[in-house]
Amino acid sequence: MTNWPIVSVEDIAARSANAMSTGPFGSSIGSRFFRPSGIPIVRGSNLSADSEIRFRDEGLVFLDPTKAAEFSRSVVREGDLIFSCWGTINQVGLLDGTSAYREYVISNKQMKLTPDPRIVLPEYLYYLFSGSEMQQSILGGAVGTGVPGFNLARLKSLKFPLPPIEAQRRIADSLSCADRLITNMKRRIAKARGIRRGLIQELLTGRTRLPGFAGPWRRKESLLAVATKFSGYWGSAPGGAAVEGRVIRAGDVTADHVIKGYALRGLTTSEAARAALLPGDVVITASGTIGNVALISDPGFYSSNFIRALRPRPQLITGVYLYFALQTRSARAAMDAHLGLSAMPNLGRGFYTDPWLDLPPLDEQRAIGAVLQSIDDEIAALARRLESARAIKQGMMQELLTGGTRLTEGAAA
Repeated sequence: MTNWPIVSVEDIAARSANAMSTGPFGSSIGSRFFRPSGIPIVRGSNLSADSEIRFRDEGLVFLDPTKAAEFSRSVVREGDLIFSCWGTINQVGLLDGTSAYREYVISNKQMKLTPDPRIVLPEYLYYLFSGSEMQQSILGGAVGTGVPGFNLARLKSLKFPLPPIEAQRRIADSLSCADRLITNMKRRIAKARGIRRGLIQELLTGRTRLPGFAGPWRRKESLLAVATKFSGYWGSAPGGAAVEGRVIRAGDVTADHVIKGYALRGLTTSEAARAALLPGDVVITASGTIGNVALISDPGFYSSNFIRALRPRPQLITGVYLYFALQTRSARAAMDAHLGLSAMPNLGRGFYTDPWLDLPPLDEQRAIGAVLQSIDDEIAALARRLESARAIKQGMMQELLTGGTRLTEGAAA
C-alpha cells in the first residue's frame, strides 16, 4: 500500500488563470474560420488513448492569428495536457516540446490542463492518465446516454496518489526509455516493410534480377492460366457436421497479409471437400475490403464464400511467388480495373481472366520467394519483440504508477 498523499487534479493545476479550461463554443471555431496556415487547432484525431502517441501533428486545420487571439483561455503550449471531453473521452495528449508548433488552440471537444511544475511533472501526469486505473476512472465518469461526455468538473475531481517529484522523474524516465525502445522497433519494422515493398516491385517485374538468373520471362499471364480458383463455405448447408474446420472470413485476412482470426465451424463432408485449403494455396479478400492476401502454411483451414482461393499449378507457379505477385502494383491496378461497385464492393471475374502477371522460370520464382520470405520472417520477429516490449511497458506502468514497485536513483537508466 502506497503512502503517497492523495490529491485531486484541481490540486495539481497551475495557479495561473485558465490552467484548466475547455475549448471555445463550437460555432465560434467552426470550419468557416479554417485557414491554410496560422495557429493550429487540436481536434480528436490529434489525440490518442495509446500511451505511445503523445500528440499527432497530422491533419491540422488553422485559425488566423487574429481569430485565435479571441480564444486565449483555450491556448495550449509545451507542458500542457489535453483531454477529449466528447466521443472517445479517454484520449489524452501531451505537448512535450517535440510538437511542430509552439502553441495550439483546443477545439470545443477538448479540455486543457496546465500542471504546476513545482508539484508534478507533465510527463508523469501523461503516463498516469494513460494508465489503466485513470483510464477506467475517466470512462467510468462519462456523462450522457448517446455520445459519451467527460466534463471539466469531473476532470478536476479525479483523485490519485502523488509521489515526490524526484520519484515522478524516475518513473517518467523509465517509461520514456520503454517508449524509445518501442519507437525504435516500430521504425525498424516500417523500414523493413518499405524495403519489402520496393523489392516486390523490383524482383517481380524483372527490373532487378537475382545473381545467376538471366533467362526470359513469360509476360502477361492471367491468374486462371497459372492457378485454379475456388470459394468455399456458405454457412447454410443442411445436415450434420462431419468436419470441424477453421473457416477464414473476409475480415480475418489483414492488410499486412496475415490471417489474424478464423471461425471454428462444423462442415459437412461435401462442404469440407469444396472449401479445404492446402499449404501453398493463396487466399484473397474479394468482397468488402478488397485485395488483402495471405499464404496458407498449415492444413485445417477452409475458405468462406467471401474469400477467393487460388491453388497454383505447380508446373507453372509456386504458391509463394503467387502470394507476392498479388501484392504488386500490377495486381492492384488489375483489381481496381475490375472492381464491382454494387451494394458491397467485389472483385470481378476479369481480375482472374485478364493477363497482367509476369512469370519467371520456377527456379527464379523460388529464389525470389526465398528472399522476400526472409524479410517477412524478420518483420514477424520484430513484431513479436514489439509486442513483448509493449507488454513489459504495461506491466511497468501498473507497478510504477501505483507504487507497487519503487525505483531508486539511477534505476531508470
